Amino acid sequence: MSRASAAGFELGDHVCWCIDDPVSRLGMAAAFVAAGLGAGDRVVWCTAAPLAAAAGLRELGVAVAAALDAGQLSLPSPAEWYLEDGKLIAEAVVRKLASEVADARAAGYSGLWAIADMSWAHRAGVGADALARYELLLNRAVVGGFVTLACQYDRRLLRHRQLRPITMAHPGTIYQWPPSDTERSLLRILRDGPVLRLIGDSDLSNRLALHFCVAELRDDCTVSGVPMMIDASALRFADGATANLMLQSARTVPGGLIMHCSPQLRSTLDLLGGAAEPSLLYSDHTT
Repeated sequence: MSRASAAGFELGDHVCWCIDDPVSRLGMAAAFVAAGLGAGDRVVWCTAAPLAAAAGLRELGVAVAAALDAGQLSLPSPAEWYLEDGKLIAEAVVRKLASEVADARAAGYSGLWAIADMSWAHRAGVGADALARYELLLNRAVVGGFVTLACQYDRRLLRHRQLRPITMAHPGTIYQWPPSDTERSLLRILRDGPVLRLIGDSDLSNRLALHFCVAELRDDCTVSGVPMMIDASALRFADGATANLMLQSARTVPGGLIMHCSPQLRSTLDLLGGAAEPSLLYSDHTT
């Protein structure tokens, strides 16, 4: 099975998967798990009911027993994965995910797929602001291109104003099952050293995720004294706020910003003053 599988995911995706019924919850998770196993990657499904999850996978035709026995699939509970003394410690989860990545690499896997039903957070009293911050930090683990993350949020448990910053902390959000082609991965953000590559569409729906990843790159480049480099040649769409973020970043990094981008994005940058900004340089070469 190719990585552009039936579930529509690729390594480097971090998606908020909104659900509103148990059937879609299981169907989404099963498609994700089957895709990851079919790609030959390691898969983690964090669920409050591991035994029921395994049974559900079996009913949907996933070879659960073989994958569990081989260590390719694991079904941890939220208490194992997220909580320390009953609290969500975002940094600890990021470290755990990094450890899982290291273990997967050492075992010879070429990728790690992880999906979680986040309904446990409502029962544990974790607030929406804490969840949004947690999701932002998870982008650190995904930008390397080895991980695919899908986070299931039940819309019945959160008000729209609570869910909004959580979805914006993800580069992509899915609202229906099966997902439409435009929803499968709105934006993919990949990083290699001082280079950030953007693929897809950048707009209000993923603004917090993009701002976080650009800020991380900007801070690292400021410390190391090297220019930021952003390859936005694969962006299908970038709104004015995206262009303004790039321009402001160029002005705040001592080494400036080198960009490869579409004529549309360059035109927007120039309208905002990019043509007269010495710290913003354009490249004709992709990274």
